[in-house]
Amino acid sequence: MFTVGAPPALSASIVIPVSGGREQFLRCLASLLQQSFFKTHPAQVQLVIVQDGEEDESTAPICNASRDLLFQFQQAHAICDVLVLKENSGRAAARNMGLTISRGDVIFFLDSDIVLHPDFIMEHMVRHEFLDNVALLGFKQNIDWQGNPQFSMDSLLNDQIPQADCREDWKYGSGGAKYNYMEATDSFKAWPPTKKIEGRILPSVFQTNIVSVRRSRLFSVGGFDQQFCGWGMEDTDVGLKLFAHGCYLVPCPSSTAFHLKHPEPEGKEGERLANEELMESNSNAEYREKSRVLHDFAQRMLDSTTVRWIVNDSLKAMSSLGLEHGIPAPYFVREAIKKLQNRKETW
Repeated sequence: MFTVGAPPALSASIVIPVSGGREQFLRCLASLLQQSFFKTHPAQVQLVIVQDGEEDESTAPICNASRDLLFQFQQAHAICDVLVLKENSGRAAARNMGLTISRGDVIFFLDSDIVLHPDFIMEHMVRHEFLDNVALLGFKQNIDWQGNPQFSMDSLLNDQIPQADCREDWKYGSGGAKYNYMEATDSFKAWPPTKKIEGRILPSVFQTNIVSVRRSRLFSVGGFDQQFCGWGMEDTDVGLKLFAHGCYLVPCPSSTAFHLKHPEPEGKEGERLANEELMESNSNAEYREKSRVLHDFAQRMLDSTTVRWIVNDSLKAMSSLGLEHGIPAPYFVREAIKKLQNRKETW
């Protein structure tokens, strides 16, 4: 348990891939600024934003408004790392990029259209202090937010985030029929990882829009499989690997959030169907050791022709060289790779 006046034993890295959806992303950042864990332990927080592909400046999530919010994190002495992939590489690659430069003991994976309750991060961190082999799952309410004054930036930045009603979360099967998974499986405890219930297997509940897990656990299974292109099932695959390697999925109903509804982009259905086929082939060998590819991935992705750094607190390269934000330099690449090679983990 946290001791008053003392920092927690564990630190947190919050990894958010973003592509489009500027207004939702700004609201996500606003809710992170209101997190009780950030307010009480800012030096224990790292924020990692990965914009998945260059976008037009008029719509890009990384913009003047988001930079202003990120600057507030830096002023509080949190660590910020913000980078843009030159090409859209899909959510698996974007999350691997965030995981590669993370430094926290606990990784939070969020989507950029999630608005967290102020105690969301704290609820997870308290539990991770005691348990190192769990993935903690939050609960969310899908909401039509546009035009709702409760989701204006002024309201969110003034610590007026409402309480989500999450009673309907995890109560529907894959076909849309109502099914109370929490009740039927004793809060997931009576759900073998490969048993399909109402169209779902347990790893499909490991959804990286609102989940946390120890960083060491993610590295031990090699992160995200980049065979999953675009959108869908890449998180289910990671859940499958985590559970096969002794990790347990624990629901945390006290950690709540809103999911800001948005139209599904064109082409996502085709990506989802292709990824479902790949997932089916993977799940037939759920306890097979998957290749650990993060190190090779980092060597390839941390390249000035592939990544444009915006804010780079972790390596401090910009400040030491006196360079402006956004200017790529080979020095960053060398230092990033050196930092990765000096880490003590087994890749």
